Amino acid sequence: MLNLRRLPTNRGGKPKSLTVLRLKLALAEKQAMWEKEKDQRASEARERQWEIEKKRLEIQSRVNASVVSRGAKPEVHHVLPKINGDDDVLTFFYTFERAMQLNCVEKADWPRYFPAQYQG
Repeated sequence: MLNLRRLPTNRGGKPKSLTVLRLKLALAEKQAMWEKEKDQRASEARERQWEIEKKRLEIQSRVNASVVSRGAKPEVHHVLPKINGDDDVLTFFYTFERAMQLNCVEKADWPRYFPAQYQG
């Protein structure tokens, strides 16, 4: 059994090691709280960036709405990414989607452009 009377004490009569442990615990809790707040701020910043990007695309689509046509747009083919068998599929689809959105191609027409971009 630990005899608390023999341990060095501080002014409050508590052992110094116990006080140090409590201070370390409080510091660890504060650091964890700061990390959580930092992660939350980063998440909120990413969300704001996403909202800005969506609004920018929405505005751009309204500006270009008069130019959009239902038929195939041959001028879009030169800006679309090409995919080979060993390329990163997620990067390809992300780039493909961005190119289609920026050129105001309706989603219903996207499949018309896809087969020409695959080089299996």
